[in-house]
Amino acid sequence: MEALGDSEIQKIISLTHKHGKTSSEISHEAGIPLSSVYRKISQLRQANLLTIETFRMTPEGKKEEVLRSTYDKLEVAVTETGLEITVVPNRDLDVSKWIRLFTESTQ
Repeated sequence: MEALGDSEIQKIISLTHKHGKTSSEISHEAGIPLSSVYRKISQLRQANLLTIETFRMTPEGKKEEVLRSTYDKLEVAVTETGLEITVVPNRDLDVSKWIRLFTESTQ
C-alpha cells in the first residue's frame, strides 16, 4: 500500500490501466528513467498491482513484456473493525489470471 503513494507508481498504473505498455513505452510516456521504471514495475508486480498481459517482439527480435494494471479499482476504507479493502479486477484481463493473482496475494 505504501507504494501507491509514489507519484511515479501512480503514473505507471494510470498508463497501463486501459492498454498494456512495455517498459520502454512507460518510460517514454511518463518521463521516468528506464532504470526507475524497471524498479517500480518490480514493486508493482510483487504487490500484484501489475501483470504481464502478453509479449511483443521488437524490430530487433527481442521479446518484451507488455504490462497491464491488474485492477480497475482499489478502495480502502477505515472501519471500526479495521481496514476494509475492495478490489475490482481489470475487466479486460483474463478472469482466470486475475483469480490466480488474487489467490496468491491473499495467501
